[in-house]
Amino acid sequence: MKTNIPLEMQKKFLTEDGFEPWPIPDDWLPTIEWLDETLEALAPGYRIVQIKEKFGRLRFYYQLPDETPIAVARAFRALIFQTEEAIRHEGTAEGNVLLY
Repeated sequence: MKTNIPLEMQKKFLTEDGFEPWPIPDDWLPTIEWLDETLEALAPGYRIVQIKEKFGRLRFYYQLPDETPIAVARAFRALIFQTEEAIRHEGTAEGNVLLY
């Protein structure tokens, strides 16, 4: 199954050569691309461990650079949690996803 995750995001995955992430629902892509851009602004150089659908919900696993301040790490996690709660397979984000 071919992935639909944009190539620029695929480059952030912590993987071995030849790995191709699983596809995600197409209607999630705009929100996930927005999330990636926002997270990159918060913690440049963060890496994606996995993005997947689990039980109809978004799951976004990541790794922060070692030097990331704790306040940034908390904001990062809060933003991901809010996005995971807002996005479902039934459609795109329910309302606007806000920064905490």
